[in-house]
Amino acid sequence: RSEVAQTRLNTVNASRAVLKGKMAEQIAPLLPGFAYWPSDARFLGDPVDYVVFDGYSASKDEAADDQSIELVILDIKRGKSMLTREQRRIADAVAAGRVRFEVVRVLADGTVRTRVWRPQHEMGDYGCET
Repeated sequence: RSEVAQTRLNTVNASRAVLKGKMAEQIAPLLPGFAYWPSDARFLGDPVDYVVFDGYSASKDEAADDQSIELVILDIKRGKSMLTREQRRIADAVAAGRVRFEVVRVLADGTVRTRVWRPQHEMGDYGCET
């Protein structure tokens, strides 16, 4: 084969591998062995593939009493692919507890106010720190 033909073949094969990986990311919640309800998984794609609100769908069931929800940051990998440097940083942030929930309110004048969410027993109304 000529060098040009080999380069084209390599490019096509690399493109196929990327497409297969992207397809795997999208269908993973529907495959056997996926640990969460597909309805609890929200696809982001970048920088991680999913945020899973494990238990969310069950918590909407009126019969569920005090159903807890766990947040799972999830990335889908195929073959031997590894987490990117940025994904490892995200995993480190989660492991170190550098995670919070914020509420952003859009005010009548068009500005926004951001507050960190705290349990209501700590903060009073709306559970937001002022």
